[in-house]
Amino acid sequence: MHTVVESETEGDTEEEDDVADDSVLKTVVQFLDHFDASLDIVVGCARKTEVTRWRRLFNIVGNPKALFEVCGFLVLSSALKSDGHLYSSVWNQTA
Repeated sequence: MHTVVESETEGDTEEEDDVADDSVLKTVVQFLDHFDASLDIVVGCARKTEVTRWRRLFNIVGNPKALFEVCGFLVLSSALKSDGHLYSSVWNQTA
């Protein structure tokens, strides 16, 4: 994914090139969405990518705030599922 983002930003002079390049990134994102690790890959890609290139990345993968919320929910959900006692104690605190 990082290689695609980096290669796409090298030819940022023509709009037609951007559309063609965006289609490659969209295809990569659609492929990664089939895997549980897709959000981890997006985070790793964003960490490696210069901030000036984030707009293109997040235009394709989605709003970074929304992705962060999904990641946080998944981490919490996974922790609650893996530890029934933790789930029980959290549930009792919120109820």
